[in-house]
Amino acid sequence: MGSAPETRVRTIVHQDKIHVFAVHAARPNHRKRRDPPDPDQTAADFAVSTVRLAGFIPSTRQSLPGTQKLWEGYLIPSLFYANVESTVFH
Repeated sequence: MGSAPETRVRTIVHQDKIHVFAVHAARPNHRKRRDPPDPDQTAADFAVSTVRLAGFIPSTRQSLPGTQKLWEGYLIPSLFYANVESTVFH
Protein backbone atom coordinates (compact mmCIF):
# COMPACT_ATOMS: atom_id res chain seq x y z
CA MET A 1 0.00 0.00 0.00
CA GLY A 2 1.60 3.25 -1.11
CA SER A 3 1.13 6.54 0.67
CA ALA A 4 0.63 9.92 -0.91
CA PRO A 5 2.31 12.88 0.84
CA GLU A 6 -1.12 14.30 1.72
CA THR A 7 -2.22 11.10 3.51
CA ARG A 8 -2.89 11.66 7.19
CA VAL A 9 -0.10 10.00 9.13
CA ARG A 10 -2.49 8.62 11.75
CA THR A 11 -3.83 6.26 9.07
CA ILE A 12 -0.41 4.68 8.43
CA VAL A 13 1.56 5.11 11.71
CA HIS A 14 0.34 4.12 15.17
CA GLN A 15 -0.39 7.11 17.42
CA ASP A 16 2.01 5.82 20.11
CA LYS A 17 4.86 5.84 17.60
CA ILE A 18 3.94 9.37 16.49
CA HIS A 19 4.13 10.43 20.14
CA VAL A 20 7.56 8.77 20.64
CA PHE A 21 8.91 10.61 17.61
CA ALA A 22 7.55 13.89 18.98
CA VAL A 23 9.20 13.27 22.34
CA HIS A 24 12.55 12.67 20.64
CA ALA A 25 12.13 15.81 18.54
CA ALA A 26 11.40 17.86 21.66
CA ARG A 27 14.54 16.78 23.54
CA PRO A 28 16.52 19.65 25.05
CA ASN A 29 19.55 19.13 22.79
CA HIS A 30 17.50 20.14 19.76
CA ARG A 31 17.68 23.87 19.12
CA LYS A 32 14.00 24.53 18.79
CA ARG A 33 11.44 23.05 21.05
CA ARG A 34 8.64 21.39 19.10
CA ASP A 35 4.95 21.41 19.88
CA PRO A 36 3.10 18.16 20.61
CA PRO A 37 2.47 16.07 17.51
CA ASP A 38 -0.34 17.27 15.33
CA PRO A 39 -2.80 14.36 15.18
CA ASP A 40 -3.81 15.50 11.71
CA GLN A 41 -0.31 15.88 10.23
CA THR A 42 0.43 14.55 6.77
CA ALA A 43 2.84 11.80 5.82
CA ALA A 44 5.10 14.47 4.30
CA ASP A 45 5.17 16.45 7.58
CA PHE A 46 5.97 13.29 9.53
CA ALA A 47 8.79 12.46 7.10
CA VAL A 48 10.33 15.93 7.53
CA SER A 49 10.06 15.61 11.32
CA THR A 50 11.74 12.22 11.10
CA VAL A 51 14.69 13.41 9.03
CA ARG A 52 15.17 16.32 11.45
CA LEU A 53 16.10 13.68 14.04
CA ALA A 54 18.98 12.66 11.76
CA GLY A 55 20.25 16.23 11.59
CA PHE A 56 18.59 17.39 8.39
CA ILE A 57 17.58 21.04 8.42
CA PRO A 58 14.89 21.65 5.81
CA SER A 59 15.04 24.77 3.72
CA THR A 60 13.39 26.03 0.58
CA ARG A 61 16.73 25.99 -1.25
CA GLN A 62 17.36 22.28 -1.09
CA SER A 63 15.33 19.22 -1.87
CA LEU A 64 14.19 16.76 0.73
CA PRO A 65 16.69 14.07 1.74
CA GLY A 66 16.66 10.53 0.49
CA THR A 67 15.86 7.22 2.07
CA GLN A 68 19.20 6.94 3.91
CA LYS A 69 18.57 10.08 5.97
CA LEU A 70 14.95 9.04 6.52
CA TRP A 71 16.15 5.68 7.81
CA GLU A 72 18.69 7.34 10.14
CA GLY A 73 15.98 9.54 11.61
CA TYR A 74 13.55 6.64 11.93
CA LEU A 75 15.92 4.17 13.56
CA ILE A 76 16.57 5.58 17.06
CA PRO A 77 12.97 6.42 18.03
CA SER A 78 11.83 3.11 16.52
CA LEU A 79 14.29 1.15 18.65
CA PHE A 80 13.19 3.12 21.70
CA TYR A 81 9.54 2.41 20.89
CA ALA A 82 10.24 -1.31 20.41
CA ASN A 83 12.09 -1.44 23.74
CA VAL A 84 9.28 0.31 25.60
CA GLU A 85 6.67 -1.82 23.90
CA SER A 86 8.45 -5.05 24.86
CA THR A 87 8.92 -4.04 28.52
CA VAL A 88 5.58 -2.33 29.16
CA PHE A 89 3.15 -4.43 27.16
CA HIS A 90 4.60 -7.90 27.83
